Amino acid sequence: MGAEQNMTTTAALAKARFEQGDFEEAARLYEDLLVTNETAEAWNDWATAQLACGRTGKSEDGFRRALQLDPKNAQAMANLGVLLVSVNRKGEAIQFLRTAIAGLEEAEAQQVQNLITQCEPQTARTASASGT
Repeated sequence: MGAEQNMTTTAALAKARFEQGDFEEAARLYEDLLVTNETAEAWNDWATAQLACGRTGKSEDGFRRALQLDPKNAQAMANLGVLLVSVNRKGEAIQFLRTAIAGLEEAEAQQVQNLITQCEPQTARTASASGT
C-alpha cells in the first residue's frame, strides 16, 4: 500500500472511530496522520477529537495550528470559536465566529450566527461592568 493510500485509510478509520464515539482512538489515529501529513484539515480533526475527549487546552492548540497552516479555514475558525465560548472567552470567540460565517455552508453559518447572537448580550454586559 502506498503512503498516500495509507494516509487516506488512516483518515477514514479515524473519522469512523470518531463517528462511533471512540474519541480516544480517533485522536490517536489523527495524531498518527499528523506525523506524515500535517494539514489544516488534519489538525482541525485532531483538535475536534481532543475536544470530544475533554482536553480543551490541546484542542485549542490544534485549532490554532490549523489556522496557522490555513488562516482562512472557516471550519477551524468556527470550531475554535465554539471552544472559546465553552470556556467563557466569549469576546475572543465572537471574532473567530464572525470571520468563519462567510466560509461555512448555510445551515452551519446560521448555527454560528445564533451562537454569536447568544454571546453578544453577555459580552456587552461584561464590557459594561468592567468599564471598557
